[in-house]
Formats: sequence, C-alpha cells, structure tokens
Amino acid sequence: MTEAATTTEPKKIVHFASAKERCWEIFRKHYPDYIGPDQRYRAAMDRVLRTDLPVLDAGCGRGMEYAKLLAPRAKGAIAFDYGRDRVAVERGERIIPVVGDLANLALADGSIGTIVTRSVLEHLEFPERVFSEFTRVLAPGGSIVAMAPNFYDYASIVSRLTPHSFHQWLVPKVVGNDEEDVFPTFYRANTRSKIRKLAQQNGLEVLRVETFCQYPVYLMFSPLLFRVGVAYEKWITRHESFAGLRGWLLTVLRKPDGASSAGEHGASQ
Repeated sequence: MTEAATTTEPKKIVHFASAKERCWEIFRKHYPDYIGPDQRYRAAMDRVLRTDLPVLDAGCGRGMEYAKLLAPRAKGAIAFDYGRDRVAVERGERIIPVVGDLANLALADGSIGTIVTRSVLEHLEFPERVFSEFTRVLAPGGSIVAMAPNFYDYASIVSRLTPHSFHQWLVPKVVGNDEEDVFPTFYRANTRSKIRKLAQQNGLEVLRVETFCQYPVYLMFSPLLFRVGVAYEKWITRHESFAGLRGWLLTVLRKPDGASSAGEHGASQ
C-alpha cells in the first residue's frame, strides 16, 4: 500500500463517521418514538413461541442473538448457519451450533417448535427447497417467523443493480458488519405474493405478512440523502396504498395441526 493510500483511508473513515453522526442528529429529531425492526420481530416471536420444543434460528449469524434470546424460554435452540466462527456457547445455554445448508437441514421431522429467521430470505438461491425443509422439520402447530428486506424497497433495488463488491464496501461503513459477513443476495422470497405462494406450496397458514418502514440506514453516508430518505419513508408510511414499497417484510406462517388457529390468526395480511 502506498503512502498516499494510507493517508487517504483515515480521511475516508473520519468522513463517514462525521456524516453518520450528523445523520443520527436528524434521526433523533424525526423519530422521537421510533420502533425498530428488531422490536417488531421480537414481538412477533413472542406471540407464537412454543416452549415445549426447540427453536431453530435459521441463519443465526456469528452472535447467535436470537438463539441465545429464545433458548431459555423453549427446549433449547439450534443455531444454524454456514461454516464460520461463532461466539462461544456458555455453560447451561442449551444452544447447539450447526453448520450446514438451510436447503438440507440435518434435523428430524417435526422436531422444531418455532423457526425464526432474520435478514436471510434475500440470500436464498432456492427458497422453495428451504421452505420445504422448514415445513418438514416444523412440528404441527409450530410457526415460522421471518423478517427480511422487501423486494421493492429502494435499498433492495440498488442492491440488485450493483455488484457484490460494492455491498462489501458500503455495508460495513453504514451498518457496522464485517466485510466477510456481507453475503450475495437474490431476493427470490422477498415479496408478499411470493411468501403466500411458498406457504401455499407447503400447506402453511399465513397468519401475518406485512411491510413496514425503517429509518434510511443505508443513506447514513450522506446527511443530504438521509434527509431525502426520511421524507420518502414518512410519505410511504402515511399512505397505505404504498405499503408494497416499505422497507421490511415481516411474516408469520403456521403449520396446521388439525385444530383451529390461535394467536395471530386473522391479523393484518
């Protein structure tokens, strides 16, 4: 690396840090009562979590955050992801880290009470295979809770139109992920209609499929663009006719057990 390059890189880091702090100031002004994606996701999990069987955290990430959160409330958790380093499992946590492919789960039929998956659907090259496996390992009466970017969100559109190398450069700067944790995207299971089709193909009940907005996190490299993103987000939040453009897709599916549905049945769809 040349001396010029080593001098330029710290300047870029300082620029991004300064821009991000200014964006946070804008955020605090426009979102005083902000409810984020994780809060919505956790609330959805709380409504359908089964305590009599293990949880499957499908695409758990290095931190296995949701496996750790839910394992004490269920019969433990399976933390499933590709082969990469994970945080240590502490004594008594009842978490089993598993390395493998979601399209070929090494789990017994009907062995899982609840499947949770966050920011994973967009990375599925063959979602039909994955949802077939989800259905197979899910016990009757069990639920799938999935949260992922909406196909029609502007960030998803940019993602599909730009190379993976650009994602590896930008995402760590605005979100904080490590570059090796930015995976290729396909967006083949990221619309309400596709979720309904996958549910129908696998005999799953759709308890909930809805979209909602987040602050424009991927525009935090530019205060000007961030302000534009805030205005856009506020606009599509106010108008239900533009719900299909909102940034996040939250889904709850249920495997029938022959009894009448409970919990979230009849919720917004």
